[in-house]
Amino acid sequence: MTADPLVLGVDQGTSATKAIVVDASGETVARASAPLAQRHPAPGMVEQDGEELWRSVRDAVSACLAGAPPGRVTAVGLSVQRESLILWDRASGAPLSPLVSWQDRRGTDLCARLAASGAAPMVRRISGLPLDPMFSAAKAAWLLDHHGRDGGRTGDRSGSRDGGRVGGWSGGRVGGRVGGWSGGRVGGR
Repeated sequence: MTADPLVLGVDQGTSATKAIVVDASGETVARASAPLAQRHPAPGMVEQDGEELWRSVRDAVSACLAGAPPGRVTAVGLSVQRESLILWDRASGAPLSPLVSWQDRRGTDLCARLAASGAAPMVRRISGLPLDPMFSAAKAAWLLDHHGRDGGRTGDRSGSRDGGRVGGWSGGRVGGRVGGWSGGRVGGR
């Protein structure tokens, strides 16, 4: 008789990554967490170190799996800081920017300029979201302006940069394949 399968759940949150293994009845088999620090380099700015975030995912998952029977996890669910963004190296997955947190307000000026130009209704019509710096598009603009666009100020024409929400980056690193951003990952619903 085969042992019942288990499910691993990972919650990559703002202050910690939490992992839990449950059985088919929802009973906890193992759990673990790993802390994650935030930086505030200026008023309204909230960042995290991408490698520290990755270590928190790896450490929480490893500790949790160490407390579960080996070979029985058959599914994994990942929940993340949805509106947080990061740039990374396309080949290695290594971060090329800080992770800009969902709490970050550095896109406030951009949103104010767009609102003053009358663009708020268009933004809502296209994205379904209000014009607010919490959402990913303003953060993406800031990251690209300050950490370079391929062929932009940095002169990087290699196409080696990619970026997106933390779920695509950390989930891709777990699976060994890091995907990039698209309109749906940056600002859409």
